[in-house]
Amino acid sequence: MIKRVLVKTLIILIALPVVLFICSLIYSYYLFSTEPGVDIKIPRSLGHFGEMGNSKFDPKTILESVKRGEAEDLFQVESGYPEDPQLIAPNEWTQAEFLEVVTAVSQAVWKETLDDWNLYLMKYFSTCRNNPDGFSNAEFYFYKEVTVGESRMYSVRGIEIDPEYGYVIWGTGTWDPPFWGMWKIINLDQITVPVEDALMKAESDGGMGFRESVEYECKIWASMSPEIIHVPDWKILYESVLNDGINRVGRLYWIPPK
Repeated sequence: MIKRVLVKTLIILIALPVVLFICSLIYSYYLFSTEPGVDIKIPRSLGHFGEMGNSKFDPKTILESVKRGEAEDLFQVESGYPEDPQLIAPNEWTQAEFLEVVTAVSQAVWKETLDDWNLYLMKYFSTCRNNPDGFSNAEFYFYKEVTVGESRMYSVRGIEIDPEYGYVIWGTGTWDPPFWGMWKIINLDQITVPVEDALMKAESDGGMGFRESVEYECKIWASMSPEIIHVPDWKILYESVLNDGINRVGRLYWIPPK
């Protein structure tokens, strides 16, 4: 009996420093891999990228041009954000239409498709209108594992498309991968409820009534990111600013993607 106790005590004494060492590595990773006040462990906006570019396009013709395979001639690459974009016309696109332009942007800017890249975040935006059937702005974020020197890194690309103002913005950068595992990805082939259908479901669940109650003075956000939101569903948010200009009211709906 005494021998067993001694063996167990010895095992604990040996294992404890190992466990503490592993915990300290994890703590150090999350403590020092992020700048104070800036979430850079996983980019979720174009403002997180150091290298930026943009191009204007004609929203009346771009979808047909993309279908004809004219990606190389569609975009005139400029650095940074677009200067003073102006509203061209109200415009709402479907998820498939946005993704067609995303593919064209990748071919024009990086000379490759995104087939080998992992999609981890989609964001859509629109102002409230009567009978919405799509979105007027969307962002897509992709990553791929690369080797930089002797380190494992994630190469990340973000693309924002705005058919109302006729511009596209992209950003690129590298990020540290998680301590273990990988960022959760979105498998488009498994999504049977695209974002416009998720919006219609949210409309029937109360979103339409909310829009009417605030006299269409509201905005709609839709997003999907199993890594950031921690659920695989569509997140549909309606939000309106009250008359005081500070407080907000809204409705949130979670819509399964299939």
